[in-house]
Amino acid sequence: MLKTNFIKNTGLLFSGSLIAQFIGFFAVPILSRIYNPEDFGALGLFNSIVATVSVFSGLRYEMAIVVEDDESKAKGLTQLAVFWNLIIGLILLLVTALFKDQIAAVFGINKSNWLYLVGPVISLSGVLESLVFWRNRQRNFAKISTNRILSSGGSTALKLAYPLSKLAGNGLILGHSLGQLIAVIHLAYKSGISFLDYNIEELKVLMKDYKQFPLFSAPAALVNTLAVRMPFFLLAYFGSLAETGYLDNASRLTYLPMSMLAMASSQVFFERIARMKKDKESSAKMSHQLINFLFLLGVVPVGILFVFGHDIIPWILGPEWSESGVYVEILILFYFSIFLTAPFSSAFETYNKLKEQLIYNIAFLAFTTAAMIGAYMYYDSTRIALLSYAGIALALRLVVLNYFFHLFGRKLFAKTLVGILLLASVIWLLNILKVSVF
Repeated sequence: MLKTNFIKNTGLLFSGSLIAQFIGFFAVPILSRIYNPEDFGALGLFNSIVATVSVFSGLRYEMAIVVEDDESKAKGLTQLAVFWNLIIGLILLLVTALFKDQIAAVFGINKSNWLYLVGPVISLSGVLESLVFWRNRQRNFAKISTNRILSSGGSTALKLAYPLSKLAGNGLILGHSLGQLIAVIHLAYKSGISFLDYNIEELKVLMKDYKQFPLFSAPAALVNTLAVRMPFFLLAYFGSLAETGYLDNASRLTYLPMSMLAMASSQVFFERIARMKKDKESSAKMSHQLINFLFLLGVVPVGILFVFGHDIIPWILGPEWSESGVYVEILILFYFSIFLTAPFSSAFETYNKLKEQLIYNIAFLAFTTAAMIGAYMYYDSTRIALLSYAGIALALRLVVLNYFFHLFGRKLFAKTLVGILLLASVIWLLNILKVSVF
């Protein structure tokens, strides 16, 4: 029964994520011919800012929503996360109004009015994440699945239609903002969460009880997201918005689909592991079933993109996007490691390893950022900078994956070696095919 429910719930979220990704994926070849690399570069930078801030704008109280046993307290934690998301979004809107020109100058942004949307969309993204955890706690996975489809559909529709309006502005950023708004409205409707009626005293007690989340989990999440998003910031700073655009579409066709699928399984896994964390045998068994499934799901597509990415991507996006194909080949193994590790990252919260999480994420950020900056300074090459980043990041991801399985009760070292050998075999066979065909 346990396995059946897990597969059923994961399937619900997978199906919604797949449909949402298909909508966005099949729109990319059209969008890449409507918008230029600089437009996508602005979108990539916008999404990086939003993702980096929104991951801690609720002070990580949303991570406690599923863990909390008491329903009333879980509802209070949801309100608490929503409250802080709104406050931080408002503060950032004021900061943008005061320092927009200075921010634009740092990243070489010419048309910078889209910066005004950063604060509001950070609030929307943070509130959305809180509501997803609330619905996850209720096991309303069908609602979450439908939400992803509505968000992706609304966002993509505006991105495609906006150029027809002849209005100024970046339609990619406006479309993304609309998608977030649709998603929040959909999940908030009949959620049982009041956004106006707060019990201040109860919220103060919850803030005290869960003070470790803003103290340790929030900084750890910030550092983790910043490490993943750092290439966008560094490309905009050392390179250009066009190169940031190449990276954005490279990740849009590879990292984003994989991360959405990983997120679908992680939400079900988090809810399940939080309830069985004391049962090492069951948690270890379920963890190994999930890692096996994820690896087999991704190994062949990853191998194909690693070998043929520079041929496939320009065919999808158009000839001016050939650099995106090179970026895919450089980054795909690292993206695959994120796909494999992301569902298990909730182990830090589940087993109260928040200090360890913070230490790991700081190390990840420090090593990968140093690698990129050093490559830029020594070689002045975006390709080498990304290669340096990806190599170190991949090794660190494999280390933390083994740590997660140590917490679950069954080590993964042997399976890691088998996985590396299997992936290497797939890549070797594809290279032989490539030589024989071309």
